[in-house]
Amino acid sequence: MKQMLKPFVVIVLLTTIFIACKKGVEDTPPVNKLTASFSVKGDGAQGPCTDTFTVTSTGAERYSWKFGDGSVTMGTDKMVTHLYNGSTLQDTTYTVTLTAYAGKDSAMATKTVLVKQRKPIPPGQDPVPDFTFTDNLGDKFESPCTIKFTNTSQYGETYLWDFGNGVTSKATDTMFTYTVTGTMPQKFTVTLTAYNKNNSISKPVTITINPKGVEPLPENVDFSWTPTNPKVGDTVTFTAALNITHAAKYIWQFNDGPGVDSTSGTTVKHVYKTANTLGYSTTLYVKNNTGGKTSKDKLISVSDIAPKASFTVSTGPYSVLKPITFTSTSTPATGLSYKWVFGDGAIDSTSGAIVQHAYKEGGDKTVTLYPFFES
Repeated sequence: MKQMLKPFVVIVLLTTIFIACKKGVEDTPPVNKLTASFSVKGDGAQGPCTDTFTVTSTGAERYSWKFGDGSVTMGTDKMVTHLYNGSTLQDTTYTVTLTAYAGKDSAMATKTVLVKQRKPIPPGQDPVPDFTFTDNLGDKFESPCTIKFTNTSQYGETYLWDFGNGVTSKATDTMFTYTVTGTMPQKFTVTLTAYNKNNSISKPVTITINPKGVEPLPENVDFSWTPTNPKVGDTVTFTAALNITHAAKYIWQFNDGPGVDSTSGTTVKHVYKTANTLGYSTTLYVKNNTGGKTSKDKLISVSDIAPKASFTVSTGPYSVLKPITFTSTSTPATGLSYKWVFGDGAIDSTSGAIVQHAYKEGGDKTVTLYPFFES
């Protein structure tokens, strides 16, 4: 009996193992295919209106939107907005298409949005053009970069974009790819012109595109100095602003004598040897690590040791409530501000070198003039 049971036990074990393996293969989940879907907020609004589109599918790396009115945008944002002008004659239906991409795969979804007949433009109301822009590189604006322009205008019926290089577009929202070469950033003036039956108004904005691998130009270049009203022989301290970006080197030019006195550093000192109340042209150049530079120029007024006060008084006789004219003859003749004290409690620090004053009571009056350099 024992010998007959051994083959039977082996057969049962083998059958059990085979069934377990087969079950494991059947439980492997299928691979999900890329899909596209989105929701719409603002459907059915009266034009002009801004609709919001939000991706509700997952698995995609980037998206392309076609809004049905000729406008196209691309990027990684899962939520985008679009301005629809609509028609002044009737309700308008637009077909919006979303294409989702993941590697070489893509999926598409479409929906229609309704924009009701647009509000009439008030009589005489000009369009008010406005827009925002972002690039696909996190606002690095490094060539080649694709910039998305979002129209936020009011009272416009049609639009014209000029990208600053001869290329134009009539779309409401638009995108453009800038490519520059060389070692220096290039500036482009992007202009949006909005049209309606009353007028056409333009808004220009300058953007800077940096060549690939070239550091952006320094920004926020500015400086201050103390004392703010230097005199001949004073040691003047110049200090560069703290919020200057992309700064690697500072060069100062003081332009107060033969040649140019240039000194590097964020804080420098300089002594002016001669007066110039009209101001010395003083320039700060800030360079980045790749040689690009931005400058800031200011006039530094330098006076003699101190202003010398003097003035004349209009010819008498003088009487109560009759205006008397006082004229400064102080030196230097330019660059001064004045404080007049008339001896009856009245003070004038706003009228300048020539003032008039009427006394309410008779008697001797002591008039004092204080010329000074404005801070």
